[in-house]
Amino acid sequence: MPTLTTLVTAPTRLRWWEWCKIAGGAGLIVTAVSTLAGLDLPAVVVAVLLHLAADYTFQSTETAVRKDERGRHLLVHALTAGALPLAIAGLVAGDLPSVLLGAAVGSVSHWLIDATGKYGLGCTVAGIFLDQVSHLVVILIVTMA
Repeated sequence: MPTLTTLVTAPTRLRWWEWCKIAGGAGLIVTAVSTLAGLDLPAVVVAVLLHLAADYTFQSTETAVRKDERGRHLLVHALTAGALPLAIAGLVAGDLPSVLLGAAVGSVSHWLIDATGKYGLGCTVAGIFLDQVSHLVVILIVTMA
């Protein structure tokens, strides 16, 4: 686990996406502890935390590289990072139509946003920022509707 080793030994050497992986893992821990403690997190918080985990923590290097091909890697990633967080947010809200709508809107929007290749800006700060803001706007719209 190079990221965790680097975090302990030389945290300043971590790349931006490694920090996102750590944030996603921490989000899962927060969600699990809150659930076990009987705390009801708002659906939007659950969706954002799960999005971070799915978009970074559980995304393999191969998927990160090959989703630009717009093939099965992007499709699986869109289902995992787009559909799953919003479907679970619908479950948290206790609304079956929200589960189905969240899964549909989440997967399609995630696919479309990621298919842009960070809006043609690549892995620049602007490209990464626009990519994540776009995902978060969709999460906010779907969970607040």
